[in-house]
Amino acid sequence: AGDFGTACACFEAAYALSVRAGMLVSAANMRLKLSHAATAAAMYRFVLSECSLLPAEQEMASRKLGEAQAVLKGRGLGGESAPVASAPPPTFGSFEDCASEMGSERS
Repeated sequence: AGDFGTACACFEAAYALSVRAGMLVSAANMRLKLSHAATAAAMYRFVLSECSLLPAEQEMASRKLGEAQAVLKGRGLGGESAPVASAPPPTFGSFEDCASEMGSERS
């Protein structure tokens, strides 16, 4: 528990494989937990404007976007349109790292 980098890699890999917007919401949640608020906010804005979400996913993305914007505002970066470039680069590995962390037999 608490390995948000691996979780983020897994959700991003799952989105790449399934193109299910819910996976992208989960990846954005992990970005927020990793203190990548600008990236998370951009991801939430994307899914809210460009993706078809289930009602629970839409509610979560809207709520979490507000949290990300509050974090950015607290950092003096503004909340609505803070640049994604201000977010640090991800520190997790590849899908293979994710699969091995999750106990998969995938090689």
